[in-house]
Amino acid sequence: MFRILSASKDTYITNKYIAGTRSLGSNVGQAGTLDLFKLYNETFISVSASVSGVIEQSRLLVQFDLAPLVALTASKLNITDASFKCYLNLKDVYGGQTTPSNFTIRLMPLSKSWDEGRGSDVIAFRDLDIANYVTASVSGGAPDIWNTQGAGASGSLDATNLDVVTSGNLGSGLIDLTVSQFFTRGDEDLLMDVTTLVSAAICGRLPNKGWRISFSETEENDTTTRFVKRFGTRHTNDKTLRPKLLVKYNDRIRDDSGELEFNSAQTVFFYNFVNGTYTNFVSGASSITGSNSSILRLIASKSIAYATSSWSISHSASINHTTRSLYVITQSFSASQYAINSFAQTGIYSSSINLNLATNTIVRDFMSGGLEQKFRFELVSVDGTFPYANGYYTFKSPLGGTSNVRERNWVTNITNLKQTYTNAETSRLRVFVQDYNTDYIAQRVVSPTKSVILTNLKWRLIKAYSKDIVIPFDDVATLCSTDADGMYFDFYMADLDPGEVYEFELMITENGSDYYINNAGFRFRVMP
Repeated sequence: MFRILSASKDTYITNKYIAGTRSLGSNVGQAGTLDLFKLYNETFISVSASVSGVIEQSRLLVQFDLAPLVALTASKLNITDASFKCYLNLKDVYGGQTTPSNFTIRLMPLSKSWDEGRGSDVIAFRDLDIANYVTASVSGGAPDIWNTQGAGASGSLDATNLDVVTSGNLGSGLIDLTVSQFFTRGDEDLLMDVTTLVSAAICGRLPNKGWRISFSETEENDTTTRFVKRFGTRHTNDKTLRPKLLVKYNDRIRDDSGELEFNSAQTVFFYNFVNGTYTNFVSGASSITGSNSSILRLIASKSIAYATSSWSISHSASINHTTRSLYVITQSFSASQYAINSFAQTGIYSSSINLNLATNTIVRDFMSGGLEQKFRFELVSVDGTFPYANGYYTFKSPLGGTSNVRERNWVTNITNLKQTYTNAETSRLRVFVQDYNTDYIAQRVVSPTKSVILTNLKWRLIKAYSKDIVIPFDDVATLCSTDADGMYFDFYMADLDPGEVYEFELMITENGSDYYINNAGFRFRVMP
């Protein structure tokens, strides 16, 4: 799973001098850029000689609605899993201005709610609104001011009268809750790992008030001017520059039903749909849930012919004849309700199987040197009396070859991709793959072609016309799931910009080599 969440609010607050007066009440909530700067003695102010230097600065505020992630925690998203990663991505905006270099940007969780505001004047800062350098928000007509100007009151999570949180105990001792990034040239994008902060906000241990982004405390108070580092806001016309929260998570299902082999540990799955909805199997009045809740039986049979002889009294001779017998074997395995990172999946069950011919003498004797065998499978209740699913599996023995170069001529298709989607849709997309170099046996009756099943097929998303990468290939988040019919992946259209045309590209990794499938026409448009 790869999600892209857009910012729900962003702005920056500043105490810059304008015409000899601090612009403490100014607001730029609707501006196109987030301007981060620090000025030292850049403005002449008539003050007493005891003042050693005048500092003017800005601080960025950004917030994301985490509701889409919270909704997934009830079904498959385990925020404690190692594959769960969140990254804040702010895009650099360069317009020919002077840009600082060799500086550190520090992010801290906000503990106070704030308003974005309607201001847009970034020259004279004449738009008075909230949030600003003094006030965070307005509630019931009453202003809620920062505890220290500039959202500057910092401390531990359990402390009172805070604007930002710098440390706290999230369950395993006191830890640092700030994130930093060093910028060498100054034109780099901001990309920070905020997994811990997002996880804590989702589970309620940290308030989801957004983040304050600023220069490090040392750089805010030194005698160096840093002007100006600019990022795009959620209001900028260029949608590629808008703030993003990138979320990666391994929710892949690898179902080996379509490519079963002897001598390998594999997992097979069973899916129960009732009126188009995943529903648990039922035995009597009980729903089948949990581990070891059913039994998978594999049954193979064949007819065996053997010659026998018997004495015929009427012929006074031995008569040779052929006798046939049915040879049946059964293998049983435990099956359980499937769980993605500890979350039980309604209507999905799995069983781990291994028909190892080296150790399983029953199957080995039955095969008698054969390379392929069809088994009938039955998923039944633990007592074996109630059936849930049945069908056929084909097991093959892995074989080597004489060629050291595997020629591949892949043809691919996303078979159920539509031309348009609404912004509210979540689509499960089916990928079909075939190797044109494969030799097929001629048949009189047309039969459907099965997809090749690839366990290392990845997807990425680009903009169809500009070719800008929206979601890159990822070894975890964009790896396709598999089942008996091929490969598939889930995609959330809500993460995309309405009106834009996108295109999927695929990559097959085999034996250390990557095969790219691009310009294949896998295009679609997202409608509002």
